[in-house]
This record gives sequence, C-alpha cells and structure tokens, in this order.
Amino acid sequence: MKKMVQYLKLPYPFERKKWSTIVLISLFVSFFLIVFKPFGSNGIVSPWRNYIMGGYGLVTFVVLVINLILIPSLFKKYFSNSYWTLGINVLWLCWILFTIGLGNYFYTICFFSIKGTWFQGLINAQIGTLLVGFFPVTIFTVLTYHRLMQKNVSAAQTINGQLHQANYKQNTGSNLSFTSENDKKGIELNDFELIYITSEGNYCTLYYELGQQIKKQMIRSTLSRIENQLNGHPYFFKCHRAFIVNLKHIEKTVGNSQGLKLIVKGGTEIPVARNYIKTLKQETSLLSNLK
Repeated sequence: MKKMVQYLKLPYPFERKKWSTIVLISLFVSFFLIVFKPFGSNGIVSPWRNYIMGGYGLVTFVVLVINLILIPSLFKKYFSNSYWTLGINVLWLCWILFTIGLGNYFYTICFFSIKGTWFQGLINAQIGTLLVGFFPVTIFTVLTYHRLMQKNVSAAQTINGQLHQANYKQNTGSNLSFTSENDKKGIELNDFELIYITSEGNYCTLYYELGQQIKKQMIRSTLSRIENQLNGHPYFFKCHRAFIVNLKHIEKTVGNSQGLKLIVKGGTEIPVARNYIKTLKQETSLLSNLK
C-alpha cells in the first residue's frame, strides 16, 4: 500500500489538450455508440436513432471543453507541473468521466423514459461511462508515464555524456555587455561568469558568479533582446521561453516524466521545454566534438 501511494505521488506532466484532441474524442464516442450499439441502444427504434446517439458525442465535447480548456485557464496555478502527479492525473480523468456521465444522464432523460428512480438512472449513466472509459484512461496514463520517463531519462544521460566530453577551453574570455532598454543601467561580464538568465515580463535577471558567490542583477530588457546580444556565443542556450543557460555551468541534467531539468552551479533547477530537448541534444553534441 505504501509503495502504491509513493507511485501515485510521482510527477506527471499536465498537458493542456488541443481542440483537435477534444473533437477526435467526441467523434469517437459518437462513432462507438452508433456502430456498436452498446448498453441496450440496439433496441432503440427511431429514424432519429443515429442523431440521438451522436448527441452523446456532443455532450462529451461540451464537458471536455469545460474541463480541459475553461477550468485550466481559470485556475492556471493548480494546473501546472509543480502540482501534477500520476495520482492527481488519474483522479482528474475520473472527474472528467464523472462529469461526462452526469451530462449523459441529463441528455438521456431528454429522449428516453428512465425506469426506477432518478438516482438509479444517474448511477446507471455513471456505470456505463466508467465501463467505457476508466480502464483505458488509467492504462493510458500509466503507459504514458513510463514512456516519457524512459525517454527523458535517456535524453538526460545523453546530454550529461556530451557535456562531460565538451571542450570548455574553446571560446572563453569574451566580454559581454548588457544594457537596459532605457540605457540607464547595465552590466559587463566575462562569458564564463554568466550562469543563466531568466525573464519575467519586460525584465530579465542575470545570475553570475563573482568570486565564490552567485550574484544577480535585474535589467529592463526582453529575453529575445538579450538572446540577440548573445549571438556568436555558442555556449548560451535558450532552453525555455523564460530561461537562457550557460552550458558551461550545467552540473547535471536530470529527467523525469515531466521533462528535463538542468542543474546549474548553485543548485538551481532550470526547466527545459519539451520542444527544446532535441535542439539541446544537438548543441551539446556539437560542443562535445569541438577540438
């Protein structure tokens, strides 16, 4: 039991579903009900049968839009990788199935007479929805976790090996000069001193090494502007929409199901966006081949 609890606490990526995914799922529900006629629906005699069955797909569409688009947009803080785990993902999918079942119940009573009490009808709707969806979504979640875990751990190992082989004697000693957009405040650094840069809005914070200490300075500038200033310095890599890192200062790369993180001098963890992982592997490969 303890191992199961620990397993459910493992990090899991939260993905905001695309409209195309929602549409495909909804169409699948309609197709499944029309073609396979489960739960006694083969006994429905009506020229409108296919349209009525297809309506369950529309119910699914509305519920998915609320759960996968609207709610995550309203509560962004809680729908992020910092909160999301394997167990939370399973519970969230169960909630989605429950709300779909609720929608199916109200849709059903619009077209059919329900035998027994309203509560029995609601339970039947939930059971039908869970039978169709619970095991597939649970199995999909577990398989996705292990696939992403294996993929990202492998990528981290590859990058660590390439960084270990990189010749850091190349292209050192260059001076970097950063100024605020209003030119009132700036900073000059050696390219080896700068560890990483993070941005928030129209401001960037530069973290750099001075002696044995790590200092920081904020300047008014966009990250894209600083990225342009770093052209010609191959050791600086934009790994996330809000981070640029000096590859010379990466102490270790770690991977889990949510992606990669770069551990830099000082112990700071810097996230790597998934669409940058392939490019990061290519960049570290090039550095490892420098002679």
